[in-house]
Amino acid sequence: MLPSLLTLTSLCLLGCKDDPEDSGSDDTGTGDGGTGTDVLAFYVYDPGTAGGDPVTGVTVAFDTTDGERLEAVSGEDGFATVELDLARFASAMAHADGRSFVAVTAAAVVPDFVAGQALGALPSWSIEASTALPVGGNGGATVSGALLHKVDDAHPVVVRATTSPEEFFDADGPTSYALDVPTGQGFTLVALEFEEDEDWGEDRGIAETFHRWAVVEQPAISGPTTVDIDFDATVEALSLEGNLEAPADTILAEQGYLYIILYSGQAYSGFSPSTAPGADGKSYDFHLEYVDIAGASLTTTVDVYGPDGSFSSRRMDGDMPGEGAQDLGLLSPPRRSAPVGEGPFAWEEPMTWTNPPEGDRYLFYFAQGGQIGLVFGGAEETGLALPPLPSTSTTLTTGDIMGVLAAVSDPDMDGNPELQAWDASFLVTSPFAP
Repeated sequence: MLPSLLTLTSLCLLGCKDDPEDSGSDDTGTGDGGTGTDVLAFYVYDPGTAGGDPVTGVTVAFDTTDGERLEAVSGEDGFATVELDLARFASAMAHADGRSFVAVTAAAVVPDFVAGQALGALPSWSIEASTALPVGGNGGATVSGALLHKVDDAHPVVVRATTSPEEFFDADGPTSYALDVPTGQGFTLVALEFEEDEDWGEDRGIAETFHRWAVVEQPAISGPTTVDIDFDATVEALSLEGNLEAPADTILAEQGYLYIILYSGQAYSGFSPSTAPGADGKSYDFHLEYVDIAGASLTTTVDVYGPDGSFSSRRMDGDMPGEGAQDLGLLSPPRRSAPVGEGPFAWEEPMTWTNPPEGDRYLFYFAQGGQIGLVFGGAEETGLALPPLPSTSTTLTTGDIMGVLAAVSDPDMDGNPELQAWDASFLVTSPFAP
């Protein structure tokens, strides 16, 4: 996986076209509707560092509506700046060899005049499944042991700890487990013995039998440690049943299926062992089974998957779906209208789509064995041609790149969107393809 290169962008009117209400010494008198030159500053930082450290030496290409391209390099403060009339700004593309790229269109940045400056902050949304390094190679240690007193040794088992994104899963009847956890902090292991029912997948339904949960609290470890998980120490699971509204008039409502996961910390603490289309054909009935984990924060993901690879998801912090009928406001996926098919398409080939009105940003995510790049756009845009990489770029990947068009909304402080909906994926030819 390439190191991530996400950005915040600021459109700073530094002594140029500032607030028409401002009459300070930096005022040009042109106001925000004037024709002067703006200073566009693109801030580049590395989300892989604890403080989001600025990245030096990254080339940022600024494209205009009339075809001009200006380039600047980020300095020690992480800013790459150019002088450009804001009305001509079309997009910006940042990339450095060995890193992923990130681009932003003008429609994704909305100036907000404050104290003589226009600041258009673009949230650094990341939709990677996990940005964490494997803890076993980053100050972690292995915890392992026997899986005792299963109902049937042939049943699958999944195990996760509240402090680690790593999981143990074995569908072939495991009798022991092993996974890595961070050292220096206590954790809880949560294990589930289950099996898929014979009618799993029929009529868009999910059918699993949960046999036993096991919860093991463990103090901090400093090295490899043996902790057996005994399913005879039965934990009473809680359950509820309800009905969730699907995104209306979409393939997700007509042909999709629902799955719900509860996390306590980073451990799995609940699933939906059975879901099925509701009687109205526009919703999903679900049964949810879960265990309470003391002292761990609760997060729930509600996902509806389509047969074409599209999906819609909601993240619920500190909460879960309740009993009865409910509408969680799941977004409708944007639908690509051109080019048609799965590709591969040329990098610069224009793409158009219909956009759901409820999403407040769109996002292109490109991957090939890891994140290759991100493109952020505005909610009202319905088309894009990928900006070329900066002139200093010499490597990215030579293979076809998977792309996904997504609508995203309401990111949290860590940049994770509360709501997101993806269209079916496609392939784009790398600009460095042989």
